[in-house]
Amino acid sequence: MDVVATKCAKSIAHLYMLHSVPVQPHANPLSNLPNFGEGYVLPFEKEQLLAGVLAFLSGIEENPNYVTAVCIKENHETSSLDVLLAVNKGKPNDGESILEELNKGFEKLFAVLSQVSDGTLPNNIHLPRADRAFAAIVSMCSHRILCRLRLNEKPTMRARGRSPKPSIKIVLERTCESLEEAGMSSRFPLFVATVKGVEKLVDAWTQHQTQQELEALVEGFCRLQRLEDVNSVLEAMPDRPTFPKASKRSLLNIINKVARYRDCARFLCRLARKYPLIRQMRVVPTRLPPEIFQKPTVGQLEPDLASKMPSKESRKRNQAGPVGTMCRLLGYGTFQKAEQEQLRQAQKTLREAKIHAEIQLLFYCHELEKPELPPRVVCSSKDACFLCNTFIATHGKMHTPKSHGRLYTGWRLPRAGNIDLHSRFVQYLDGLIMDSVAMLLLRRTKAEYPDPNESTLLTLPVSISTLSNREGHHDDLQADRNSSLYPSPETIEKAEAEASAVALKSPKVSSHSPRSDEKLTTIVEERKAITSPEVNEVCSSSASPISSLSELLSSITTEGDGQTSGNAPLPETVGANMTSQFYSDGVLEVHVEYSTGNAASGGLSKQLPFSVEWLGAEEAERAREVQGQYVFDAVTLESETPVSLNDQNSMYISAKGSLVKLTFGRPQSG
Repeated sequence: MDVVATKCAKSIAHLYMLHSVPVQPHANPLSNLPNFGEGYVLPFEKEQLLAGVLAFLSGIEENPNYVTAVCIKENHETSSLDVLLAVNKGKPNDGESILEELNKGFEKLFAVLSQVSDGTLPNNIHLPRADRAFAAIVSMCSHRILCRLRLNEKPTMRARGRSPKPSIKIVLERTCESLEEAGMSSRFPLFVATVKGVEKLVDAWTQHQTQQELEALVEGFCRLQRLEDVNSVLEAMPDRPTFPKASKRSLLNIINKVARYRDCARFLCRLARKYPLIRQMRVVPTRLPPEIFQKPTVGQLEPDLASKMPSKESRKRNQAGPVGTMCRLLGYGTFQKAEQEQLRQAQKTLREAKIHAEIQLLFYCHELEKPELPPRVVCSSKDACFLCNTFIATHGKMHTPKSHGRLYTGWRLPRAGNIDLHSRFVQYLDGLIMDSVAMLLLRRTKAEYPDPNESTLLTLPVSISTLSNREGHHDDLQADRNSSLYPSPETIEKAEAEASAVALKSPKVSSHSPRSDEKLTTIVEERKAITSPEVNEVCSSSASPISSLSELLSSITTEGDGQTSGNAPLPETVGANMTSQFYSDGVLEVHVEYSTGNAASGGLSKQLPFSVEWLGAEEAERAREVQGQYVFDAVTLESETPVSLNDQNSMYISAKGSLVKLTFGRPQSG
């Protein structure tokens, strides 16, 4: 095992000399997944989403030395779902405080989820439960949320003499200033009003620093993230020295990630309603035996740069040959200096490297515990690094969704396990080294990819919030707490009148839209989206979820005689603060959530009529002819998105050849 560990360290050092980022960020295809067998309760895509959400929440520490990972194990003997946690470790006791903190935080969250209704009761959405789950999430993740918002000073930056990045309050102020200086404030009045509302929430937290203020602040970012023109506003803003393009990208990243904490609470409660096993989750901090972390015993290392040249003829260690050329192109001057660098880095790896959390979980599940139903997905609080992603693929019995592609030299394998597997992994690295050297000699320049974003968000099944255009995007809890901090309906009405004056284009809204203090949500789940590599590629792109009807209807698939299986409209009704049943055609799964806040307490708007219609080819063609229609592509949606109804009080949702039309009537008293 020590021999393989030494070879692995030298191969990592050699590959790092060629590329610090060997591959670009990518989603891993699902077309060649192993056969996981039968007996699982959770569908694979749900396990992947659940693991991704819990991994995101597990990232409570910003220190890159203690990245966490999660996998899900169904335990049918105890009728529970084990959430296995691990943290990067160099020694057996590293990161124990983080594991203990996560254990306590997840136990509180899982206690809330254990009380979620299974949907058999009339009020199956149970909004207060989602609020309690959200409170548990904010409590557990408060430190990381404040770090994301730059609202707590970082001692590590002070120690390194680096200036901290500007706080979110300053960034928001610069955003509004940039819009005003560019004369664009009147074009985006709702955006400006919402940003100023969030600024007030930042001030409220700064003054009191309570759990309630922090929950309100996250709610505010959730509201901001739901504005359909956030990305377009930031892109339309001219670059300024105080607010360059990088700052705009950073702001959008902050908005999306902070809003995700609220999205996670909703997602977990919805999943718990549908799958009883989610209500029986328990935390299992993973601790490997101490001998796994023992450092390998090695003697004098011998360089092997020349042995990994692409051909035998190229392996002569001389200054004029291909080895010398390679070393010069890499910037080392001579092959002696290059060999010294390889050995220096390999020795450092053998002394200091950590076992990453994903590798610990993989080893725990498949080498130690070996359960009957092993976890199928492992997710880190960041995307998998290049070496973790490569080893998991070489292992072939688990899946990780994404890789950021960066190579970390401080990475190593456990000092145990299948030595043949470890050897195959090293052989793969050596093959990649030879290919890279061949390309280097051909191009005569080092191939370098830009530094990647190491933390991206998995696409969750989303809620498309269909609101009347005079209402801000209020969540019920926060509307009650901080209604004075957000734009009032009158303010928004005035802002939208100003927007009309500058010809801001938007679909018309019918007078039959819900009341201003009511919210209608259509929950869309695309069953096959997570099991298709093509979809993964789409989700990682920046494509808008809103497309013209003609663009998306042209992709509707047909069967047999050219007709899809369209059905007559199905009339339904959903009660206030309730959700409808699920409607599905085998591809899309849709239900309607009608949230009224306090509106229904006075006996108003207790029922919302609607209809569901799966469109065939003829209906789709007729819909294509209607001007001003929009289709929302469920595959490319990244988060909750506000939607304005068209003149017919309807909307269209498309996914992989399936098209559904939802039409809403006037809310009625019960």
